[in-house]
Amino acid sequence: MAEPAVRIPDAKVALSTASVYPESTATAFEIAARLGYDGVEVMVWTDPVSQDIEALRRLSDYHQIPVLAVHAPCLLITQRVWSTDPWTKLQRARAAAEKLDASTVVVHPPVPLAAPVRQGLRRGHLAHGERDGRTVRRREHVPLALP
Repeated sequence: MAEPAVRIPDAKVALSTASVYPESTATAFEIAARLGYDGVEVMVWTDPVSQDIEALRRLSDYHQIPVLAVHAPCLLITQRVWSTDPWTKLQRARAAAEKLDASTVVVHPPVPLAAPVRQGLRRGHLAHGERDGRTVRRREHVPLALP
């Protein structure tokens, strides 16, 4: 049998809880399990369940679907979730990922903090990847200028 032309890495596919909006975090777990996703990316936002580690663990256990990533609450609609300080939000997301055994933390730093967060990630102040196996993934958005 011939070798495949392209090798596809063993990547897990997660359903983001944000993708079921306006439905709830709990609904995302149910949908992910029913459709056969490998896991869930939890977008921490105004839904109280998304902020509650024990509730998330219960959903994961009940639906037999793991949390693969925790998305720190750093979007416009989550300005006051967990804190108003972006560094605190990131640290809480890392702690939540650790407690939920999620391997990835996703962060969108606000534009004024994008460079310091990038530098912190580079220096390892936030990632600590060698110690606990968690990865912090930074997504930057281009600032939008409205008329």
